[in-house]
Amino acid sequence: MVSTLSILDLYQVRRYIENEAVRGAVMRCVLDHLPAHGEIVLIGHSLGSVIAIDLLDHLPENLHVRRFITIGSPASMRSLHKGSERLLKSFPYTKVDDWSNFLDVRDVVTGGRGVASIFPGAQDFVIDTNGEHAAGEYLQNAAIAQIVGAVLHPRAEVAISGKAIDVRLDDQ
Repeated sequence: MVSTLSILDLYQVRRYIENEAVRGAVMRCVLDHLPAHGEIVLIGHSLGSVIAIDLLDHLPENLHVRRFITIGSPASMRSLHKGSERLLKSFPYTKVDDWSNFLDVRDVVTGGRGVASIFPGAQDFVIDTNGEHAAGEYLQNAAIAQIVGAVLHPRAEVAISGKAIDVRLDDQ
């Protein structure tokens, strides 16, 4: 059964969306730690996914997101977007190559829904975390581990070993 959790139940997300000072401080902190140019992999879990989605509209002009991964995101909640121009309204295809969103339909924070209905540029993937929302539960999933491993080590052979990623490195 999917929960009817609303944005009102997600205090941290609501505070980020509604409080301009909090949102501005978070954006400044994240942007201060990003390079001005080059390529990055952007991964956000839960509130971090909402911040990452918001960040896409504010990235430096010469910074490109090679892979965007959201995990356990509450960003599909319509109440999050009502009366708000704060979150991404159109997918920045020129800045982001690919967006993969992972969810467990039993995760109450996701509302059992992916983000592709709100953000058509995203691809939703349903995985099993036993209904758990914790980042560790999501990151232990083989599909997520393989995508992260492949993007971080594109020429290396990536294999899942238990709950960890093993990467076969070349001589370099």
